[in-house]
Amino acid sequence: MTSRSDGGAREPRYTLLQISDSHVPADGWAFGTVDACARVEAAFAVLAETRLRVDAVVLSGDLADRGELAAYTKLRSVIARGLASLGAELLVVPGNHDEVSLVRSVLLEQESADGPMDSVLRIGGLRLIGLDSSVPVGDHGELDQAQLDWLAAELSRPAPDGTILVIHHPPIWCTTPSSELVALRAPERLADAIRGTDVRIVLSGHTHRVSAGTIGGVPVWVSPATASSADVLARNGFRGHAGGGFTRVDVLDDGDIVATYVPLTGRDVTLYDIVISRSG
Repeated sequence: MTSRSDGGAREPRYTLLQISDSHVPADGWAFGTVDACARVEAAFAVLAETRLRVDAVVLSGDLADRGELAAYTKLRSVIARGLASLGAELLVVPGNHDEVSLVRSVLLEQESADGPMDSVLRIGGLRLIGLDSSVPVGDHGELDQAQLDWLAAELSRPAPDGTILVIHHPPIWCTTPSSELVALRAPERLADAIRGTDVRIVLSGHTHRVSAGTIGGVPVWVSPATASSADVLARNGFRGHAGGGFTRVDVLDDGDIVATYVPLTGRDVTLYDIVISRSG
């Protein structure tokens, strides 16, 4: 790790905004009480207000709650405005609640295509790879052999500033028995595919809680949901609470990566606000 002997603060080479599990329904109200699109707008607005340079926005699945056309239509305008406010590129992976064909045609305005929605986005020397872990019927995640072969071929050519892998289903233990039932199956196959490559972190979502772990020696970050916060202590099912947030991901000059949880609730109450001036 590099350090600043003069005591100055380091600045990131790249900054990403990760938004996960917005669960926008056709009428816009998730769980009957949460304005799901407003939560996504708030995530963009929080970073736009800081004037922080954001290079890419990552949407890590479950954009819509029931895969409805109206939901993606609502999201499209929100995301377009958000990207414009930040001047950022976009990478999207679908989740188990999404309808992949509508993500492609409505949200991304791409031509229809068969097969998983895997993609690559390059920002300078940084490579972002999106893997589609959704299955046509089911809430768990899977990667087929063709996807793993495609990933191996892509990773055989290292990127100058490394690679960030994005997948909806976390490839690590999901902390509760119920969550494990809808986890990524055979994660060891993904571990084998990325072990020893230039993948520096895996970003995921799905569980509506913040977690961190490793797979194949690579750090894994599980982003919070914007729509709600899941209770990790709910042992016999799923229990959700008001809350949620998004993730800021910073890539530093020395290759270090820092993922930071940013809450969307509680920001209206300021307990302290200390301004530190920096010079030089």
